[in-house]
Amino acid sequence: MLACGAAAVVLPRAAFAGDGVRPRTLVQWPDDVPCLLEVDRTRAPVVVLPYTIPFEDPPPGEDLTEDEVADGRRHQFLALRADIDPRLALPEWISDADVQAAAAKGLVDPATVQPQAVLEHVPVLADVLVRIDADDARRPITFAVADAGASWDTSAVPAGTYVVRAYTWDPRPSAWALPRRGAIRVFDTIDDPALVPALAVAITPTVLHRDEVGMIQGCLAAPAGTTLSAAWADFTDPQGAFTEFASGIVADDGAIAIAFEPPEPLWGGFGVLRVRATDPAGLVYDAFVPDRVTILATDGPSDCDTAFVDGCGSSSSGAASGAGSSGDGTTAAVATGSSASDAGPAGETSGGAPADAGTTAQGCGCRSSRPGGAWAPLVVALAASRRRRRRDATTPARARGFWHARRP
Repeated sequence: MLACGAAAVVLPRAAFAGDGVRPRTLVQWPDDVPCLLEVDRTRAPVVVLPYTIPFEDPPPGEDLTEDEVADGRRHQFLALRADIDPRLALPEWISDADVQAAAAKGLVDPATVQPQAVLEHVPVLADVLVRIDADDARRPITFAVADAGASWDTSAVPAGTYVVRAYTWDPRPSAWALPRRGAIRVFDTIDDPALVPALAVAITPTVLHRDEVGMIQGCLAAPAGTTLSAAWADFTDPQGAFTEFASGIVADDGAIAIAFEPPEPLWGGFGVLRVRATDPAGLVYDAFVPDRVTILATDGPSDCDTAFVDGCGSSSSGAASGAGSSGDGTTAAVATGSSASDAGPAGETSGGAPADAGTTAQGCGCRSSRPGGAWAPLVVALAASRRRRRRDATTPARARGFWHARRP
């Protein structure tokens, strides 16, 4: 998935009447979005969300065409009080009034628009929807408007954890930008017993060989004792159930790092990943990795194949060199307790594979066998994999800080 919002969407000429083939201009999100933005409404209820655009639309001096709606080529920001399963495609239309406005220009036959194509008719979305911009106050696509950012007055919205989406009203078709990374937690008092946990996650890398281990990283704001679980599902099956692969994880320091070993049912396919936070009172919040995870049906190339080129030599780990020691002399700490603090400072990484007592490995991080299924669910500092390109996946994102998960 792209690092920020795509610049445009182009549709085939035969798909729509009028200017349907013209590119749609989408919001672009900055890379340095905070993993978690906490909003205390008693102090500052207005949040400004930075964004950019690739170009002005329409360009200066150019007018809308006669077959366009009068308020077309505009952006609208919306917030959802729940994260959305990536398998659920957001509807093309926001309201019935939008459908009628497009129909008046001959852009759509209302009789062909199914209820699930209108956001306000999809309960799982409409029940958690908050409009940052009203439908009749959508934002012009100009540099001046974008430079000011999108202001969101949270005074009247329910307290909770929100994700923000950006919509381009430009029928037909209107289009959605890629999700804004990170979460926004709105509250009046941090001790509100009805305040759900706040959670945001991502994975690196987003393309894995079947024998590789990815790292789910993120941040958590919740009462002490909140536990996490992680699960996967088949991205191509919209109704497919989630299968849990980690549970009972405690991250009281707010930093999340969970190892994901691709299960065999996903080999050669695509997966969706969910992390669930449950606080001591039983309140639950689900966060989804926004990227579809691609699992290749082959093993990855081994660093051992280039050992002489890289100057890697053989060394022993485990009992011979000390459990947790890697080939390049750094220490890998894999949490076996229930808290991130049990295994040392978060963010320390290693250049070798996690060492098992009595296991012999190459000094460049090669292992003699595939990792087993008994991975500790919370990894505070994961040793680098057999492949050098997985070293970037081992640094957990810090709570409430900038989103550190690297993107392809």
